[in-house]
Amino acid sequence: MDSVHHRPDDARHRGEEKAETAPANNAGTANSAAPATQPWHMSGDLEEACKCNGACPCWFGNMPTRMNCGGHVAAFIDKGAYGNTPLDGLAFVRTGQSQDGKTMLENMGNWTFDYLYIDEKATPDQRKALEQIAWATMPKMSKDTQVKYVPITRTVDGKEHKVQVGSVGGFSAHLVEGGMGGTTKIVNPPGADPMHAEYEQGETSSFTF
Repeated sequence: MDSVHHRPDDARHRGEEKAETAPANNAGTANSAAPATQPWHMSGDLEEACKCNGACPCWFGNMPTRMNCGGHVAAFIDKGAYGNTPLDGLAFVRTGQSQDGKTMLENMGNWTFDYLYIDEKATPDQRKALEQIAWATMPKMSKDTQVKYVPITRTVDGKEHKVQVGSVGGFSAHLVEGGMGGTTKIVNPPGADPMHAEYEQGETSSFTF
């Protein structure tokens, strides 16, 4: 199964300007990222895993490997703030699944579900801030959305990565070695957005959601 790791440049949103991390709406739907109400910024790591074989064909506008594509997108914040609310060391995860027999891009806004999991150690103000940022950086992919608060953990041992989303699920993966050394990277695929402009390709060894 597919897994990717991305460490984006500092993502920022100022006032009512379009968030620099908002993905391009390649599906052409009316669904778009909602603007955050406070200036914010964050830097850290993005970990992602899905059902598809790597590299995930969905990022290239193709049909998923299986009947649908579903998985986790986990953001781990090293440094960040939403207005005056600090977000250092917190995380949030989006978990969703596209409809059967459709590409991810053409199905945006009509997925079977799109759940947001927020780090349970966040304060009430931090929870509100993370929710605003989560919906601002990626549009809602489904009419079925929920927000829940769970423990979110991440461990990295060399090229081995593991993410756990409470009792909901998680994944283990390893970065793929490139033929010329180093890790394999995907740069600017057709489905790219500012959070997925370039990422390291991985392979998932275990996956639940």
